[in-house]
Amino acid sequence: NTGTAAGDTSINTNNGTLTNGPTWTTGQIGSAVDFDGTDDYVTVADKDVFDFVDSRNFALSGWFNRDTFTTDDTIVAKRNGITAGDTGYILYIDDATDKLTFEASDGTDEYQLESVSTFTATGWYYYTLVWNDSVSASTRLYVNGIPEAATATGTFSNVNSLANADAFRLGAESDAGNPF
Repeated sequence: NTGTAAGDTSINTNNGTLTNGPTWTTGQIGSAVDFDGTDDYVTVADKDVFDFVDSRNFALSGWFNRDTFTTDDTIVAKRNGITAGDTGYILYIDDATDKLTFEASDGTDEYQLESVSTFTATGWYYYTLVWNDSVSASTRLYVNGIPEAATATGTFSNVNSLANADAFRLGAESDAGNPF
């Protein structure tokens, strides 16, 4: 791949735009985008398909390869931050713990899953987050296909719609904060 377009090969055409100079590189499978950790990200415009309303199940999955370990590194977000008042969802590596963290908030209530695994060495890791809106025990975080004994905080049943007008971003929060 070359250029500033990240194509969606599904029938959904959720194409993204590379912003601030991320580069194409060899990925675990095919091509990958390399972020500089300063201001690079991929933006997919806000679409209803990314707005997970109450009672909607979803999954997020992909690959990451972390090469710096001193900042929060956002992997995917449709949310402007990591406080309960920020509606939406985010998956990131916390710089304080080096753990993979998923947060979902309706703007009032928040639910968080934090991995047991830490990511302090370079290398490719495959993540999957499965959100089952009916059963908190079925909402799981996987790393390399193995379920994590993730630590959960917050009251799952209190979290309602995650819908917002924010862009869906890879490599940064929706407001471009905490770049990978």
